[in-house]
Amino acid sequence: STLNTISAASHIEQEIDVEQEIDEDTVIKENIAEQKNNENDIYVNKIIISKNIDNDKSSDTYRNPIDAFKTISTLDESVIKEVDYYPTLFIWSSVNTENVSLMNENEEFEPINLSMTLKCKEKLINKLDYTITANTPRWREWIEINIENIDRNMLNEFWNVEIVDNRNNAVLESRNFKLIDSNTVLEQTELNV
Repeated sequence: STLNTISAASHIEQEIDVEQEIDEDTVIKENIAEQKNNENDIYVNKIIISKNIDNDKSSDTYRNPIDAFKTISTLDESVIKEVDYYPTLFIWSSVNTENVSLMNENEEFEPINLSMTLKCKEKLINKLDYTITANTPRWREWIEINIENIDRNMLNEFWNVEIVDNRNNAVLESRNFKLIDSNTVLEQTELNV
């Protein structure tokens, strides 16, 4: 009788859970927890488009985005993060390698080699190859882009940032943002006045 009551209570809880709305933050946290449990997994904490990177070694924010920045969190083109940082911007990423072995099958040190690419209209804008030599929750790297050197037809378009594990060409993360030009920013400002 007690066993039947527990079983019935579990069944009721399941019915309630099915009818509840999905909390996307919970789903994201659960997916990250699953990734952390995979001992051989590398995962991207964040990709940020930033106005500047702190290069003051004595600062608490050393090697982090500063002044103005936006976290790029989706591939969905209906979610637009408009970026208007001029004349330069930084594509910054943080990667977690805490659970990755840096030793190969022969017990020799083997660092992790990743690439961060920036593309617009399938054209490569910049690529950074980098080597991770430590197990860390936050290995930070970035690409600096001078907007004045970019083709005008790439402004007001979607840009894609991709981080790839070069050992197996696996895409660890791929995210989009829309780069708007300074003239569009001025036009929008004038409309709002």
